[in-house]
Amino acid sequence: MKKFLSILLIVVIFSSCVSITDRKMTEQEMANANIGGKVSTTFTTFRFLHFIGDKSIKSKTQKEL
Repeated sequence: MKKFLSILLIVVIFSSCVSITDRKMTEQEMANANIGGKVSTTFTTFRFLHFIGDKSIKSKTQKEL
């Protein structure tokens, strides 16, 4: 039972660092993209075990921009 819980804990910790919804644009999408300008900003936020709430990140990003 301890081994199972240890493995489960490791899986949860490592899977929390990966966002499945984010991906890079494909070459075809880049070729068809209409880029009007470039914005660069840096902000920091704390998330317990790297769990990222999409709504809170998007709202904080909009506030910063």
